[in-house]
Amino acid sequence: MSQEGQPPEPKRARTTVQNPYNRGLPQQQRQRQTSTQQQHQTQSTTQQGRETATIDELSTLNAERTRTNYSDSIKRYNKYAASCVPQLPPYDQLKTHHLTSDEANLGLRRILHGFAEYLMHDVRDDGKDYAANSTLGYLSNFKTVLCKNPMFQRLEAIKDINVQKKNYTWYSELYQALKMRAYCKAIEKGESVTSDTLPVVRENIIAMNRHFIQKDDPGSFEKRAVLTALRQAVGRGGEIGTSIWKTCSWNIETEILEIEWPEEKTGTANLMTFSRDNDNLEVDFFHSMACYLMTQEGRHGSTNESKYLFPCFANLQKGGASAKVHKAIKECVGVVNGISSSMSPSGVRVGASDEMVFNPLLNLSAAIVQGGWAFEGETRLFYYITKRMHVS
Repeated sequence: MSQEGQPPEPKRARTTVQNPYNRGLPQQQRQRQTSTQQQHQTQSTTQQGRETATIDELSTLNAERTRTNYSDSIKRYNKYAASCVPQLPPYDQLKTHHLTSDEANLGLRRILHGFAEYLMHDVRDDGKDYAANSTLGYLSNFKTVLCKNPMFQRLEAIKDINVQKKNYTWYSELYQALKMRAYCKAIEKGESVTSDTLPVVRENIIAMNRHFIQKDDPGSFEKRAVLTALRQAVGRGGEIGTSIWKTCSWNIETEILEIEWPEEKTGTANLMTFSRDNDNLEVDFFHSMACYLMTQEGRHGSTNESKYLFPCFANLQKGGASAKVHKAIKECVGVVNGISSSMSPSGVRVGASDEMVFNPLLNLSAAIVQGGWAFEGETRLFYYITKRMHVS
């Protein structure tokens, strides 16, 4: 009893979920598996260090795709610098005095204005124009690279543009002007400038899962479990290959599965909850996982892969897991009603976002938490919903 005479608050009831692939293994084999996993982890960490070192100006660890985008923006700037008369210094030779406006130097503002103009007229190696959003991405990513470089962070010019989007600066004016020009150019050529992703809604997932159930083979049960897990996690396609059994736990009080769901884009892991579906077993997470686990014996090669929920989606090349999810969706095109060739793994996240936001029984804060979006006055959630639904 507490000092106030009240019973203490009960501890949260949780139990660890054991890896089903590891049951029955001899102790010596389990030890070898653990040793192999540690070696793979060490090699992965070393490789990650080498990749990060290629952009040594970043002060924080970024996801691989983000680092790639930064590297690409630096390459585009270097091409621009080489084309100038007189030539500007490439990125790795930029010094603080180059970003300071005076009689001898252009300064940050004129450099970025010139880079934006170059992006408007530059073309790809095949002679075609870059997509409008790609053009904007190069400018935005290069600006971020400069802002993250410790050498430049104390410059007033950098502090002026290293602010949130809602603050108006000369850079926001430059960005909006480039956006308008790039979009107008694309529209004149008859190209689409929308970034909206076609949502894969609940009914689409049910239809595809029904198709996979009817095929009645281990690979199809795996695809069904993957689509069901992605929908409930509101996850990105590539994240399905990084979830491990070690971070899974069963909450006895709420009767839900809790997983630390890794997010490759942000380099973080957030607690994700998985619960039963009260209306349809075809899209029920636990039924999907049970069918999947019961049919996977002998499909996963060496035992060191068994730490993953979905070993066949793990340890693939960059974008490999997302590509496999996309392939599963494409398999249903022309076979399952309502499935379009324009649907992608991103559409699963968009469809789940719509379902949460426009459900009157679900609190908006719960939707933000489940989707793993930042929420500091503003939230990225409203970027994902399709706005095709409304409350009457």
